[in-house]
Formats: sequence, C-alpha cells, structure tokens
Amino acid sequence: MEVKFILLFILVLLFLGAWIFSNSNFAKKLVMSEKLFQVTNIVLLVCSSAGLILTIIWGDEILTSHLFEILLLPALVAFVLTGLSHKTKTVDEKFDEKQQSNMKDAASFSWMIVIFATFIIYAIYNAGNFTGLIFFPLLIYTAFTAYSGSLLYFYKNG
Repeated sequence: MEVKFILLFILVLLFLGAWIFSNSNFAKKLVMSEKLFQVTNIVLLVCSSAGLILTIIWGDEILTSHLFEILLLPALVAFVLTGLSHKTKTVDEKFDEKQQSNMKDAASFSWMIVIFATFIIYAIYNAGNFTGLIFFPLLIYTAFTAYSGSLLYFYKNG
C-alpha cells in the first residue's frame, strides 16, 4: 500500500512541478518542435505497448505489482510536456498543419480501435478469461498504443 502513496506523491510532484514550470520564462519559449513531438509520442508508444503486452501476460498481477502505474508515469510526463507547450501558445503556433492533421487522423483511428477493443475485451472478460480489474489497464493501454502508434505512422507517412 505504501507504494501507492509513493506513486501518488510522485504524481503530485509531477503536476506541481509542471504548474511551477508553466509559469517560468522557459515555458514561454517551449515550442513543440518536430523532435519533441516525435520523442513524446515514442515514449507513449513504448510505455503503452509494454503495458499492453505485460497486462496480457501477467493479468491482474500488473496492478498488484504496481507496474501499471510505473509504466504510466513516463506517459504522463510526455502529456504534461505537451500540455506545457499548449498553455503558452495558440493552436496554430504550437503545432504545424501537418502535426494538427496527423493528430486528428490518429484520434479518429484510435477512437475506432478503442470501440472495437472494448467489445473484444468485454467479451473475453465476460467469458471468464480475465478476472479482477484488468479491464481498465487493457483498455487504457490499448487506447494509448493505438493513438501514439497511429500518430507516428501518419506523421511519418503523411
């Protein structure tokens, strides 16, 4: 149980640091460059893919071992970093047209995947192949993997 408090404390520190950082002069200069855009999405893809695979392999143990939260922390850092670049600029200044188009395409694609995956995960869960609270990690890792993977695909091939 103390691991949950440590992880919660890290999460609070992350958001507190992001709030302090967002009011600094450096945050005003932070631009979502092509490199930063790719790195944040690669981090999200790696963490979410690893989480999805480990959830399928380990099942409910991923929640009791706290690996679920540990794999989500780098993804949260990537989201916070992206959010910091959002706070100080308008949408047109944050992302170029290609990035905006790719994010819309990836969101549409991942939405379809998540709806389809929800029915499949529920059917497997209802059949008794999964137990406990594993439904949530499977769904969130599927959503993050679909979004980041499709975003990187559209960005590279678009």
